[in-house]
Amino acid sequence: MGKFLKALQKAGLVDLEEASSDAVADADLIASGQKSRLLPSELKGPQVAFSRKTSAAASGPPAQGESLPVPTETLPPEQCDIDEQRSFEAIYSALEVPGSPFPAEKMLRLLDGLKAMDIGTRTAAVRAMDAADDAWTVDDAVLDAQRKIRALQEAKAHVGQQAESARLHADEQLKLREEKHQQSVGAVRQQIADLEKLLEREVEKAAADKNEITGKARSAQEACTRETRRLDTELARLQAILDTFAAPAPAPVPRNA
Repeated sequence: MGKFLKALQKAGLVDLEEASSDAVADADLIASGQKSRLLPSELKGPQVAFSRKTSAAASGPPAQGESLPVPTETLPPEQCDIDEQRSFEAIYSALEVPGSPFPAEKMLRLLDGLKAMDIGTRTAAVRAMDAADDAWTVDDAVLDAQRKIRALQEAKAHVGQQAESARLHADEQLKLREEKHQQSVGAVRQQIADLEKLLEREVEKAAADKNEITGKARSAQEACTRETRRLDTELARLQAILDTFAAPAPAPVPRNA
């Protein structure tokens, strides 16, 4: 247990049960003047060869309140799938955020361990830790936070660009689909109109054919009536001659007579 944090605990300024192991180790090594051993092994490589004097100015931090340019280019459809729940480390790596002697996450753990203090005392305590070791500086954490904020803003802007591009592609697809729908509906309606005209012509033709057939049958019946009447008239005239001049037919002779 760090003597420095134990003293702060006695003063009621630190809750050691909630303090992170990094905060405890930092405070302990500060009290013994050995904080130079605090750098984690993964940050000791040449890719993060920072010093107190040079790290903060290694690559100037973005201006305060600087806004990132809004992407206006529409991404192709295959690039519009949003990769959710990607780790922050993967985002930082993809956007080439350099390492830091004192990452922002470590500063957050340290501040969490000192959360029982008021803001002024907490800041003074961290500054005191900073002054006790040349291996890192508060500016390292500030610069790291600025870089990561910028990276997260870029990631957020990219996600927004993906969503907007997906919306634009969807609008275009909906427009094309609506045009295709209208063309299909128009073609079907034209087919319906053509079929209705064809049906109308068929109905008219059927009616005309029926009238013609019925007319022919009626004409034949009327002709039959007229011809039968004419023939009956002539038969009657000829029968009159027979009735006048022809001898009556002899009566039949019985066979037994």
